[in-house]
Amino acid sequence: MIALLALFAACNPLPDTIALTGVVGDTPYGGGGVVGGATVSVLDDAYAAVDSQDADSDGAFSVALPAGVLFYLTVEAEGYAPTAFSGVAGLYDSAAPEGYPWVASDAWMAELREEFAACPTVADAGTVVAGEVRGYISGVAYTDLGLIPTGTARVLTEDNVEYAACYLDDTGVSTADGTVTGATGRFAIFGVPAGPILVEVRYTDPGGVVPVEVFQFVAPDTGLVPLYPALVQLQY
Repeated sequence: MIALLALFAACNPLPDTIALTGVVGDTPYGGGGVVGGATVSVLDDAYAAVDSQDADSDGAFSVALPAGVLFYLTVEAEGYAPTAFSGVAGLYDSAAPEGYPWVASDAWMAELREEFAACPTVADAGTVVAGEVRGYISGVAYTDLGLIPTGTARVLTEDNVEYAACYLDDTGVSTADGTVTGATGRFAIFGVPAGPILVEVRYTDPGGVVPVEVFQFVAPDTGLVPLYPALVQLQY
C-alpha cells in the first residue's frame, strides 16, 4: 500500500498553491455592497508572504493560497480598516463563499465602538477582535445557527499577554462589567497588538461542560479581526 501511494503521489504531485476567487464585500454575512480595488494579501502558516492582488472595480479577486495548510488573509482599502481572516486551504482551486472576505469601513468601526461604549478598553489603540458566538450544526447556514448566551472570549498574544472581552447585555446595551455574551451572542476585544494571536472562545453548556474553541489569526495594525460567527461545537 505504501508503495502504491508513493507511486500515485509521484504521478499526481500535490500543488504548492491553489487559487481562491471571490468578491470583497463590506459587511459580515454578505448581502451588502462590494469594495472595488481592495488589496487582498495572503500569508502562509509560517507568516511568509504568498500573494497579494488588487480586486477589480466590482470587488472580484483571485489570489494564491498555500495548498493544504493554514493561511492568513488580510483585506485593505482606502477608507476601511484592515480586516483579517484565516483558514485552512484545500488542494483544489475554490471560490470563497458569499460574505467572505469583507472589509470593515471606518464608519462600521466607529459604530462598533459606539455599541461597546461602556467597555473600559473601548478607547484603547490597536486592533479590535469582535464577533458573535453561535453553536455549530453541520449543514445549517451561519445566520440560522443559534446564538450562544453563555459565551466568553479572550485574546492571547505570542508573549502570552491576555486581552479580555467586553459584552452587551441581553437587550444589546453595552456594559462595563459584563461577563458573558448574553442574548446577542456579541463580544468585542479592544487594544490588541498587531501580529500573531490566538482567540479563545468558550461557553457553558446546560450540563456544565465548558468547550473551548481556538482560532488563529495575524492581527493587522489598527484593524479588525472579525469572528462573524465564532462557531463553537455544541455538546449534548
